[in-house]
Amino acid sequence: MGSLPRTFGNKHRRELGSNNRGNFLQKLPIGESGPYTPQACKNGLIVMAWWIWIVAGLVLMGVEILAVDTAFYLIFIGVAALLMGFAMSVGIELPMWAQWTGFAVLALVFMVFFREKLYAKLRGGVVGFQDTAIGGRVSVEEDVAPGGETRVKMRGTKWTAINTGSRVIVKGSQAEITEVDGLTIKIAAIETST
Repeated sequence: MGSLPRTFGNKHRRELGSNNRGNFLQKLPIGESGPYTPQACKNGLIVMAWWIWIVAGLVLMGVEILAVDTAFYLIFIGVAALLMGFAMSVGIELPMWAQWTGFAVLALVFMVFFREKLYAKLRGGVVGFQDTAIGGRVSVEEDVAPGGETRVKMRGTKWTAINTGSRVIVKGSQAEITEVDGLTIKIAAIETST
């Protein structure tokens, strides 16, 4: 009887018999009383309610969006939980171990194949963006000393810009974009030939 948990109870141990080397979850007694009621078990297997998966998924996604910046890991773990919940809600019956395995596989697949691409896209790291911005021009609305910082408008959005050149960029003049570093652009005064 060593394969059954201690909390299983003597009554249920006797009902299953002493030779239960197989999966005891498939042999659970389901009745109106005791630890395993029809609401807690389905077809003799312990299952997790579909709504628990959905609530867990929404909570994980909400924590990522509202409280913690974990680089979208919680978003994709939450999406995996939501998908598991939706699968269970449309009638796909899986034992508890298969639910957790499916959840883990979905979460890993989403994180490995989609997280980095989506995170880069939302954070301004789209492939080719830096190449097209470099060499572009922006208008400067205040004097910017070498190493100084200002806000400039580029492509309809305000960006933080740092003057990496050796000359002051005068208010109202154009500056050239020399580098894009995440959400910061580096600018320099445009050289004029005399």
